[in-house]
Amino acid sequence: MKLRDIVARLEQPVVSGSLDTDIRALAYDSRKAGPGSAFFALRGAQADGHDFIQAAMTAGAAAIFAETAPPADAVIPWVHARSMRRALAAAAAALHDDPGRVLALAGITGTNGKTTTAFLLHDLLNQGQKRAGLIGTVSWDTGARKPKPATHTTPESLEIQGLLSEMRDNGCRTCVMEVSSHALDQERVHGLDFAAGIFTNLTQDHLDYHGTMEKYFAAKARLFEKIAAQKT
Repeated sequence: MKLRDIVARLEQPVVSGSLDTDIRALAYDSRKAGPGSAFFALRGAQADGHDFIQAAMTAGAAAIFAETAPPADAVIPWVHARSMRRALAAAAAALHDDPGRVLALAGITGTNGKTTTAFLLHDLLNQGQKRAGLIGTVSWDTGARKPKPATHTTPESLEIQGLLSEMRDNGCRTCVMEVSSHALDQERVHGLDFAAGIFTNLTQDHLDYHGTMEKYFAAKARLFEKIAAQKT
């Protein structure tokens, strides 16, 4: 795809460089950047992707997406956007041709019980006529012969879109997804339209990240705010 295909999906981007640049892959880890890739400088709890822009450029990245303006001597296209996590989610959907639009998505959130609920719903759906995929804490089922071991409860948006693409290509009609509070707060499911949401419970946990129970609840509530917004 072209750089313009990503930029068209972003919120008020400022672009330096050619929009006709070919983009063949996306990366948010500079070690995975390479020729033809667009590098997204994500800010994390342990590291800031902006500190690795030069490493991505050295690796051959074709374009940079950042929350900072380009330097005066920028030699490759640079896209300045307000939220890199939203930008990555939009770009990943574009790269994989919006697999979430052809899958009915069921999101499950809550402190406890997400995995059990997800497994039960996934199994029930697969007993019927609609082949279902699964993104959860234990494994990721994309409709292939063997599920993949999970690395996160809810992976980054780039991985989510890749998994949804595999599900679509393998004939899945639905996807059951565990949606953690971290994922909601970090916009990992940005742009996905959930057909249904399930809330299991809310108990004291993850306060090292959220700070207060009120903020923890607000993060969980985003799933249902997304669903409500889709209905209006």
